[in-house]
Amino acid sequence: MGTAALTAYRHALRAARVAFQGDTAVLLAARSQMRSGMLDPPDKTLSPAQQAQYMEDVATYLRRNVVQATRVNTAGGPPEQHHQPRFHLNIHGDTELGDNDSIRNKTQLKAKHWPKR
Repeated sequence: MGTAALTAYRHALRAARVAFQGDTAVLLAARSQMRSGMLDPPDKTLSPAQQAQYMEDVATYLRRNVVQATRVNTAGGPPEQHHQPRFHLNIHGDTELGDNDSIRNKTQLKAKHWPKR
């Protein structure tokens, strides 16, 4: 493994730690998947540089787009809220927050094709 691959692996581990903070089972599963993907890459046709870039992309996606939610107890609130579940979202500084303007403007986005695993 080259230094770019190890750096990408560390970035992905840090991103998983932030994204899955407080959810030990999911964090351990994510770390296990990353470790097995580094030891035995799913797409062996990719060069080591491409595999490192893929891991960096995974880290970026985890940092920006994954948000954990925890259910909040509403027993102390008004009676009409007792049957409506409420959740606390773990939104951090790197979370990508979109606005509705991007949905309203129907621009064509070019999709990036990911290699099949």
